[in-house]
Amino acid sequence: MKRAFANLAATVTLAIAATFTLTGATKPAATKAASPAGAPVIGTVTPEGHHLLGSPKAPLRLVQFVSYTCPHCAQFEVESETQLKLGLVTTNKGAVEVRNFVRDPIDVTVALITNCVPANRFFQLHTAFMRAQPQWIGPLATSTPAQRQRWTTGPFAS
Repeated sequence: MKRAFANLAATVTLAIAATFTLTGATKPAATKAASPAGAPVIGTVTPEGHHLLGSPKAPLRLVQFVSYTCPHCAQFEVESETQLKLGLVTTNKGAVEVRNFVRDPIDVTVALITNCVPANRFFQLHTAFMRAQPQWIGPLATSTPAQRQRWTTGPFAS
């Protein structure tokens, strides 16, 4: 268990470090491409606590429920990110709202990590985790049933 937890912690730490290294520590999460209305495209937090990319006043809002451990969610992120940002967000035709869909303890962990950065950096870290999912989730597939059971039981289980 200690080894599996250490591997998970190391993988998550490397993913975070790679994100900050590849993107620069002071670079904002979303591109600051000007929209036709002149407003920059930035990440914000809704009154409900969800993350929004684009203008809160955009006529269309795509609400994306995301599980960080879901391979289909990761595939959607990879295949649609460019089209959504270029087709909806930068043109001010729409905004993308991300809501966490928690399925397991790993989802909770990654959701907490992505929500610990400032709002304008959320989408940068969110995208990094989704794109690198096969690398960081791979070691979890080799965990034993006893290890997985310990993730959901005991004094720290929800």
